[in-house]
Amino acid sequence: MKNPFRVVSCGLFILAGLSFLLPFVRASLLWQSSQLSGIQLVVGAKNSAPEVLAILAFLISLTGIGFAFVNGKIGGILSGLSGTTGFILLLLLQLRLNSEAQGHVDLDILAGFWIAVVILLIAAVFNIYLVVSKKKGVDPDVEGSRAS
Repeated sequence: MKNPFRVVSCGLFILAGLSFLLPFVRASLLWQSSQLSGIQLVVGAKNSAPEVLAILAFLISLTGIGFAFVNGKIGGILSGLSGTTGFILLLLLQLRLNSEAQGHVDLDILAGFWIAVVILLIAAVFNIYLVVSKKKGVDPDVEGSRAS
């Protein structure tokens, strides 16, 4: 992986995956409170089943790492799709958790969740930009290339 753009893309997806180690949600009911990390949502913890959307978003982060190693336009497209899909899946997860908690418990979305959302959005925009810039004659996979 000689290309610095691919290194940045890979790094973004690694950070997105690592953000699942951080606290994602806190559920509070009267005097009791329970906090879950993204990984706990993925594998299921504290008497809760694994969240399918969390599993998919985490797997998308891992596949984004792999796609960052694919050179050329197809690598950028696949990485951009991974970032976009992960971003959308996390937003859908938030909607689902909020709708399930509505009226039963107070649910707070915590920093780890928002970090994952922002990093996946950045990864999507970054990789889509790389694909679009190739159409304009700048090939990020070839160092020093410029449009004539």
